Amino acid sequence: MFLGMSQEQVLGQLRQILPVIGTILVSLGVMKPETVGNLTSTILVIAGPIMIIVSSVWSLVDKTKASMVSKVDAMAKDPTSPVLGVIVAPTAEGRDLANSLPGMTTVPAGTVAADNIAKAA
Repeated sequence: MFLGMSQEQVLGQLRQILPVIGTILVSLGVMKPETVGNLTSTILVIAGPIMIIVSSVWSLVDKTKASMVSKVDAMAKDPTSPVLGVIVAPTAEGRDLANSLPGMTTVPAGTVAADNIAKAA
């Protein structure tokens, strides 16, 4: 990835930087709405709020339990990662989450697979 950053870090920075770039371009006069007409002016006025709304929705979707566990699960599948696996609660929700991911790197606590992950450390 970019300068040793993970995909999550790059996307997070992108979500923060895009509104700033738009604001700077307009405030410095690089982009002048009046020279391009009313359509450009309208687009510039709505672009900032739209980017913030999209960023907010993106965060809500991206930060679900399942999404976050799947990212750690992907780290556990990388042989160079220090993450060996993910052990979830031995509840119906935990078992469903573990079953939704391929492989045996996310497992419910109290299982043989969880013991194997713990012993691998």
